[in-house]
Amino acid sequence: MSEMYVVAKFQDGTVAHIALQTTIRVSGGVLHKAWDTDAEVYHELARYFGIWASDGRVMVGWRRISLDEHKMFDKNEPGQRRWYRNALTDTNGVIEYDMDKARECHRQRLRHYRSWHITEFDGAWMRAMGRGDSVEIDKAETERQRLRDLPQDPAIDACSTVDELKAHWRNLKK
Repeated sequence: MSEMYVVAKFQDGTVAHIALQTTIRVSGGVLHKAWDTDAEVYHELARYFGIWASDGRVMVGWRRISLDEHKMFDKNEPGQRRWYRNALTDTNGVIEYDMDKARECHRQRLRHYRSWHITEFDGAWMRAMGRGDSVEIDKAETERQRLRDLPQDPAIDACSTVDELKAHWRNLKK
């Protein structure tokens, strides 16, 4: 099976990555589904218009992308975890990260992390309250506040690349 890759560009500058199957193997033979013309590609993209519109996104353009550009979206590519893919933009034919959007993606990730971890400290705080253990109450409350403050960390705004945001995440996990 072979693929071609396309990015659809939206009114806010963000992009969607689409892989189109150019050859589909069917039992007893091969059915070619070549996207040879721009009209054929556009027709395929039109199938997504309703889905994108439900998210408030309107496609303003599209283009075929190279394999190297495709790797920016590939979750199996080393270093890519798709965490910042909603920050990718297509500016003058170059796919790059919009750092304001990348920082917001990072903050969303921190909020998700917080929602999973704050409950263990809520429980520790309640148990300590039940025992009247002020030292444990303070420890649990300090950690709960640290988790609540994660998305407002000024270090996030100081990050100028996605790699710096990834390093911020790794330092958080230590």
